[in-house]
Amino acid sequence: DAVLAIARVQRAYSGRHPGRVQAMHASPGSGSPALDDAALRLAEPIRAVLRSHGLDDAQVRHAHRIFSAMTRGFVQGEAAGAYARGFPGAPEGSSGADATFDHMVELFLLGLRSGHWPRAQGSPVPANNSRGRGN
Repeated sequence: DAVLAIARVQRAYSGRHPGRVQAMHASPGSGSPALDDAALRLAEPIRAVLRSHGLDDAQVRHAHRIFSAMTRGFVQGEAAGAYARGFPGAPEGSSGADATFDHMVELFLLGLRSGHWPRAQGSPVPANNSRGRGN
């Protein structure tokens, strides 16, 4: 799925370039038209994927924020060593962090695929195939 692919790329990039990622997250709404335009271009791939799940603009905005908080929080925890210890059943020599990351994204995807992504006011409505049906 494209959401998982984007999440994995963000995680890898964040691990290799933590300073750049920190600077990117500090710049939205900076008052600089060039920085704001760059932030919008950077966000467009994930927003397009979220729209492909049938979300409207307000739902995409919230889903993007949730996705960003989820991936950024995981990366920050990983950088701090929160997932360095393995757990029973983790592959030999692995902390199991890769599997945990994928599970986290899959849980997010379950919400997207359920067809019941919340509207901005909080009431769940079918997201997929809901356009043009009065929902």
